[in-house]
Amino acid sequence: MDKKREMIAEIRQEVERLEHDLELEADTRMRLHAMNEMLVDALREIQQTTDEFSQIVDEAQSVSRTGMGSLIAKLKLVVSRWRDSKVRQQRRMAPSGTLGHNGGNDG
Repeated sequence: MDKKREMIAEIRQEVERLEHDLELEADTRMRLHAMNEMLVDALREIQQTTDEFSQIVDEAQSVSRTGMGSLIAKLKLVVSRWRDSKVRQQRRMAPSGTLGHNGGNDG
């Protein structure tokens, strides 16, 4: 009878370890999924920014020198949005409390 109790106790411990391992696996997969979503969002923003830069460069080739001011203003706006996007992505990816006082904005 003692052997049976001992075996049951060992099986219970193994089941508990297995449950713990499965919890860790599920948590890891959920975190990876969330990181993948953030990465896809970042890539979409990069693609959009790249498209906007390309459009501005294309417009610059056909605009007179006096019209360049508006293109430069557009370019500044795109760069500003890109920097904001980088800060948002860094904040999402970094564990809380690890960014500097300026939010990690490195320009």
